[in-house]
Amino acid sequence: MRHDTYDLDATNVDWIDAGDTPTQPILTIRYAGSPARLKERLMRSESSLLGAEEIDVTFRFQSPVSDAETHGVLAVSNNVTGDFVCEVGTDAAPIQKFVQAARRYAQATERDTAYAVRFWTDDGLTVAYEKGVLLVYGPNGILLRHDSLIPNGIEI
Repeated sequence: MRHDTYDLDATNVDWIDAGDTPTQPILTIRYAGSPARLKERLMRSESSLLGAEEIDVTFRFQSPVSDAETHGVLAVSNNVTGDFVCEVGTDAAPIQKFVQAARRYAQATERDTAYAVRFWTDDGLTVAYEKGVLLVYGPNGILLRHDSLIPNGIEI
């Protein structure tokens, strides 16, 4: 689904700057294609969708992290088969703020699920997952532990 059209929106992150009560950050991925095609990518079998534990969410910088206007790719993949559900090109700054918000939300609420990722089509919400891990990689493919969302007690 690399050539399909996706839009990415990170919400519930502005409370960091305002000092408000933490709310769960949400990544909303809007798919402008066939709802059936997206649903097919999110299926475990003919009758059930993948569970939250069966998908991985990652972000990979495409240029050095220190660049002021660096970009990257957010990817959601099936961690059983390794197949990509989607890849979305985006600016890095909103993802960095999102990871910060998710980390602070998890700390404040003592929850393992730090954020939600939702898939929308023209037909509406397809599926929503609550996640605790979001791995961030540098442009060379090296895991950036400090920039990633990795709950305490998880070894990678």
